[in-house]
Parts: sequence; structure tokens; C-alpha cells
Amino acid sequence: MFTAKKLLWVPKEHGQSWDGAYFRDTILRQQVIPFLRDSSNVLDTNEVIFLHDKAPCMKANATQHLLEDENVNFWGNSIWPGNSPDMNPAENIGAIIKDK
Repeated sequence: MFTAKKLLWVPKEHGQSWDGAYFRDTILRQQVIPFLRDSSNVLDTNEVIFLHDKAPCMKANATQHLLEDENVNFWGNSIWPGNSPDMNPAENIGAIIKDK
């Protein structure tokens, strides 16, 4: 995940699966949401929009509700275009970093 100011790298452990509960409890609650609320990481905490790639753990209703409950602005499932590599620059950045 990245903002105009910083990169938050959340690597998967080898063989680890991100199911909905793990993604919500470990990734979102412990890492992503605090990162987005920290003004040293973003230009304006009120203008942050969390974009996801429609992976099952991200598009799960419980995940969408968590983001709503935490007042995180995000593109919901109805807005996000399917299979759009142009809309997911994190994967391209991740590949570049991994190669280095």
C-alpha cells in the first residue's frame, strides 16, 4: 500500500493465505487503518481513499462493513472495475521492489 508520502509494505509469509478474518483483524485493524490515520503517512487524513483489488478477503461483506464502521473512505465493490491492472499500481511497484 502506498500514499503520496510513504509505502506500507505488508508481505505475505510463504504459503500464507489471507482469508477475510485474517485480512480484517491483522492487516486492516493492526496495520492499514492506523497507517492511514497517521498524518505523517498521508497528505490529508480526511482525503484518503482506500483502494482494493477485489480479492475475496477484500471484497467480503464483513470487510466492507469494517471499513464503513471505521470511517475509512474506500471504493466499494460496485465502483471497482474488475480485472483492471491499471487500477492496481501496487502490484507493479511490488514486482519492481521484489526484483531489486
